Amino acid sequence: MEKKLYEYTLKDYIKKASDTSSMPGGGSICALNGSLAASLGMMCLKLSKENIEQEKLQEAIEVLEEVQEQLMDSIEEDGKSFDDVLKAFKMPKNTPEEEAFRKQKIQEGYIHAIEVPKKTVVLSAKILEILQKFDKKWSSHGITDVKIAKSLGKSAIVGSLETIDLNLESLKDEEIRKNYEKELERYRLLEEEN
Repeated sequence: MEKKLYEYTLKDYIKKASDTSSMPGGGSICALNGSLAASLGMMCLKLSKENIEQEKLQEAIEVLEEVQEQLMDSIEEDGKSFDDVLKAFKMPKNTPEEEAFRKQKIQEGYIHAIEVPKKTVVLSAKILEILQKFDKKWSSHGITDVKIAKSLGKSAIVGSLETIDLNLESLKDEEIRKNYEKELERYRLLEEEN
């Protein structure tokens, strides 16, 4: 069984990102940034435990742990998210039926290639929302790390939105494209906030 990207040593992951396999690519690195944002957020919460009600602290840490796990899965998922598009482009198109089926599969592939980075956007936004809740409670020992966590979370959102926008251009169904654009509007605002 092949090793998952998040199982690589840090050094190997960084080196792998420089090869031409596109594994990991930008989307995987966005998910990694989100995962690191969650880690820093948890550390800062723990450093600020005297300033935060215990129940709220524990709840926030549990949410960040769950978000981090999902983002770690996205590190791997994103590397494969475009595979369906590539496979569909290789399908035969000798008859009208084959051509129609191929086009359908290409569009389904693009939708999958949008859904994976969208997950990174949604999860990274959740991290930013949690960090924002405690803005008046941070320990002075972790305030810089909070800012870095927010920056990493925003980076994950901005990069993932870039990937989504590129794939949205290839969607032929105007209604589906508009639904995605409307759904993602609120996350685009996070690019300027925090």
